[in-house]
Amino acid sequence: MKKSLILLAIAALASVEASACTVWEGYHIPTNIELLEQADLVVLGSVDPGPEKCVGSGRREICYLTVELSPQQYLKGDGPQLLNLEGSFSDRRGGD
Repeated sequence: MKKSLILLAIAALASVEASACTVWEGYHIPTNIELLEQADLVVLGSVDPGPEKCVGSGRREICYLTVELSPQQYLKGDGPQLLNLEGSFSDRRGGD
C-alpha cells in the first residue's frame, strides 16, 4: 500500500514543474493502465497543499511538503477519510 501512496503523491504533485531526468536504455515507461493495475489504492479526491519547509539554498535547496488528500471516492481499495502524504523535491535548475 505504501508504494501506491507514493504513486498517488507523485500524481498529486504532478502539477509542480519538474526537471528532466535520464532513464537507462531500454527502460519501459509504464502506461497509466499499467500503473492502475499495479496500484493497491486508487482515489478521487481534493488535495490541500500544506506548508513547505525548505533547507539549504541554490542548487542545494531541498523542500519538504505535506499534502492532505480528502478522498471523495475510492475507485480501488479502501482507506481513511483523510490521507496525509509527505515528500520532498528540489529545484536543480538554477542557483549557486
